[in-house]
Amino acid sequence: MKILFTSLLPILILQSAFSQKQFTIFSPKKDISVEVSIGNKIYYSVKYKETIITLPSSLSLELRKKTLGIQPKVISCKENKIENTLKPVWGKATEIANNYTALVLTFEGNYAIEFRVYDDGMAYRFCTTLKDKITVVNEVVDYQFNENFDFYFPENEGYESKFALRDFYSLDKGKQLFLPLALQSKSKLNTFKILLTEADVIDYPSLILRKSEDWLTNMYGTFKKYPTAFNQGGYLDYTPIATTEADFIALTAGTRTFPWRAMVIVSSDKELLNQDLVYKLAKPSTIKDWSWVQPGLCAWEYWTNLHLEGVDFETGQNKNTYEYYINYATTNKIPYMLMDWKWSHVHDFGLLNKTMDLPYLMKLAKEKNVKIVLWTLAHTLYNGLEKNLDEMKKLGASGVKVDFFDREDQLSNQMYERIAAACAQRQMIVDFHGCAKPSGLHKAYPNILNYEAVMGNEYNLLGEGNSPLHHLHCAFIRGAIGPFDYTPGGFRNTIAGEFKANTAQPQVQGTRANQMAMFIAYEAGLQMLCDSPTEYTKSPELFSLLTQIPKTWDKTIALDGNINEYLLLARKSRNNWYLAAMTNGDERTLMADLSFLGEGNYKATMVCDGINANKIAKEYKITTQKVTAATKLVLKLAKGGGAFVKVEKEGV
Repeated sequence: MKILFTSLLPILILQSAFSQKQFTIFSPKKDISVEVSIGNKIYYSVKYKETIITLPSSLSLELRKKTLGIQPKVISCKENKIENTLKPVWGKATEIANNYTALVLTFEGNYAIEFRVYDDGMAYRFCTTLKDKITVVNEVVDYQFNENFDFYFPENEGYESKFALRDFYSLDKGKQLFLPLALQSKSKLNTFKILLTEADVIDYPSLILRKSEDWLTNMYGTFKKYPTAFNQGGYLDYTPIATTEADFIALTAGTRTFPWRAMVIVSSDKELLNQDLVYKLAKPSTIKDWSWVQPGLCAWEYWTNLHLEGVDFETGQNKNTYEYYINYATTNKIPYMLMDWKWSHVHDFGLLNKTMDLPYLMKLAKEKNVKIVLWTLAHTLYNGLEKNLDEMKKLGASGVKVDFFDREDQLSNQMYERIAAACAQRQMIVDFHGCAKPSGLHKAYPNILNYEAVMGNEYNLLGEGNSPLHHLHCAFIRGAIGPFDYTPGGFRNTIAGEFKANTAQPQVQGTRANQMAMFIAYEAGLQMLCDSPTEYTKSPELFSLLTQIPKTWDKTIALDGNINEYLLLARKSRNNWYLAAMTNGDERTLMADLSFLGEGNYKATMVCDGINANKIAKEYKITTQKVTAATKLVLKLAKGGGAFVKVEKEGV
């Protein structure tokens, strides 16, 4: 780690700066600046190059007996320039440059505020050194935007939603806006994108935004109150729903750091495809050995309701069906198999589904070298966490899919770290579902291989399904804050206007190549194969390519992209490169510049849309060609189409 300490000014001049009550820090490349002003309150404003993004916006932390940030008095100030390299256990790259400027203002009253400015964004957080427990009544999170931005916001009040594009004035003042939110300027001169989110949400409720009624272009943060009593509710009564609440949002340690309020700022859409700000802000791991964590593909039975074609037994939640799935995973070298709901009673792991013969299946999976992941309700698992995990581990589980958190309060958010830590002690991997958005916890606990918090392929079982435009928004917006369990790989592909919801034989909108591209474009340590094994066997050459796709990468390059139109990116694994291209409902031709390959000769294996894919979405073609760094690879995409390219270095 390289840390450059630079005081703002010598002591005498620094005292004068305090009297002026203003501090400014810049990103390493000087494009982003944050100005902090101290008056009756603490204000900060953000600027990108010559464009003012936010006017002075206040921040404060209201405790039971005092409010931090009101009538503030600065007692010390330190500016640091940090240059180091992060080395994730798995993810988009083996190394991430972590360079930023930090400003820490310490105030009278045992609290400080830390600001960080990176080349791709900024963030701030409160830090307190108070005794005993403290009660947080509210936190003021304020965005006084300088213009009427266009917003990409979730249509539903939750994370499992499509993204709608609306300008600020048309937003409903009462609507809860779940993060992340993407913004773009209406000015043709300003092409940059902004993304609002948070990081390091530990022992604290989630930040949710609303449009303010006081300022035309102002947003403010809201938080769920601390729950004090519950009734079972939600889907099938799976979640304890708060019936009474306290008049505060958190009861927590007096000495701690609080979540980061983060703003990604990038010059082009494509930079959202390779975004790491949340990961960089999150706390590091204190555990040294994560060698047992192995990302990989996962066979999955829920999406197709366990339907198999052409088999000589009745399919369903039974021994024969799961035996078939385990053998299928072994044959195709798929390391994981998920047993979704109904392997046991949802509220009692001791009541096993007798039609499955779970002890036999677990023994078979171990013999076949297939790691079993067991689905569980979050609150069932959590009530007796240690005992429940021990039972699941004894059964033979290598991990858990933890579902239906469905709350954003402090008590619910405490569960994520405690579950991840307890699983880590047992060398078990975790896939969070029905959950809050990722805030970087997988940095401290790399055994968290995925999160849902997205409207994934599951929604094709119901209603109108997910469009190719939504596929792009998932990559640019949801993908910018962390891995997501979209569960790609639907092979019953349909063109626009022909999609029909079908729970027995689910369909997807867009082409076969579009679904293939998701396995590269969507970051996921545990990537589900959503479709039926018997559907994949109809396309053996294609499925063979799919199962060879790595789930962790050495390097990622965002080649091109437009949030509403298309994406083109490349990821490297050892000596090979993988390219993904996806488009919206329009057909287009993309040109992939392969100059990043370096010296040598390569063979490109390409899965592209077939010549009639505009009419028959499942049509694709597999071709190969010799390429070098000088090649400009032409990719023709059908409507709702895509391309998957594997580039192998020859002579290695």
